[in-house]
Amino acid sequence: MVLLPGFITTAILQEGKKAVLYRAIRVVDDFPVIMGYLKRSCHQMQLDLNQSLKRRKFVNQ
Repeated sequence: MVLLPGFITTAILQEGKKAVLYRAIRVVDDFPVIMGYLKRSCHQMQLDLNQSLKRRKFVNQ
């Protein structure tokens, strides 16, 4: 489960290849919320792509 200060995660609603949806409760007022998180592998691929694009030099024709 995801640990986020101020929230209590109660259940996984859906888990896909790239993301996970959680049901949670906001501690301050007991308000129910849904949180979505990208899985690390997907986030890492995005970071790798961004770093790769920064290294390349683009030429306008």
